[in-house]
Amino acid sequence: MAYDRFRKDLDETGIPTEIAALERIHLYIDKTAYRIEGKDCEKDIVCPINSERYEVKYGNKGVINFSVEVSINGKPSGLRVTKADWWIIYAKNKFFVIDIMVLNGLCNNLQETGYEIDGNMVGLKLLSLNDLRDNVKVIWD
Repeated sequence: MAYDRFRKDLDETGIPTEIAALERIHLYIDKTAYRIEGKDCEKDIVCPINSERYEVKYGNKGVINFSVEVSINGKPSGLRVTKADWWIIYAKNKFFVIDIMVLNGLCNNLQETGYEIDGNMVGLKLLSLNDLRDNVKVIWD
């Protein structure tokens, strides 16, 4: 059941957001970039020209804080296991491109909060969109 909800969310929102991010990467960074598909790939887009990897995340409409996943059931996940060099966070109809080291630095200062989601205990760091906006490399429409 939980995987079905994950798959539905991925199909309806995640994949379209990844495709839109890839279109912007093609436009601004690397026309040869490509998506990697799969539930546990730890990165979503690879740019062969500069060997950089991007992970794409999205926030719900109207969000003022972005939830950064750091654990599931006590095991590292999300930000703590990403293989990406950059995260692209889609929120407020914008794509925020942030260096993974900068994002880690921002999140290290935040308290982890646990939420039960689909029967799993998920550890999240709540990052304000203002802090995100102040620390990104670039913002794309």
